[in-house]
Amino acid sequence: MIPNIYPLLNVPGVRAVAPDGVANVRLYSFGEAPADTPMPYGVWQFPSGTPLNQLAGVPQVDQVRVQIDVYGQTPAQSRQLALAVRNALEPSAHCFLYMDMGRDPDTDACRITASFDLWATRP
Repeated sequence: MIPNIYPLLNVPGVRAVAPDGVANVRLYSFGEAPADTPMPYGVWQFPSGTPLNQLAGVPQVDQVRVQIDVYGQTPAQSRQLALAVRNALEPSAHCFLYMDMGRDPDTDACRITASFDLWATRP
C-alpha cells in the first residue's frame, strides 16, 4: 500500500548533496529525522493514495502521492537538494507540484516542498 521510497532517493545524485555516511542520504520518513540532523536534509510523507480499480478482482496497482520537504541553511542549498530529489524520482514518478515555502519560522531553515504521483504495484 505504501511503497518503500527510500531506494528511489538513495542514489548518487542525492547522496552528493545530502550524504549520510557512505551509502545513505539524509532523507527520512516524516517525523523520523533526528533533531540534530545537519542541513540539507529532507522528509517524505504519503498524503494520499488511490487504488487502480478494475471491473473484476482486487486492484493490482495503487497511485500513491508522495510529498517531499527539503530543508537547507540557504535557499541555494535547499534548491540543490530539491533538484537532486526531483531528478531521482522523475524516472519513476510524475512531479506535479513544487513550491518554495520560504523560511521556517521555528528553525529559520529554507524549505521547498514537492509532490509526486507514482504507481505502486501491490505485492
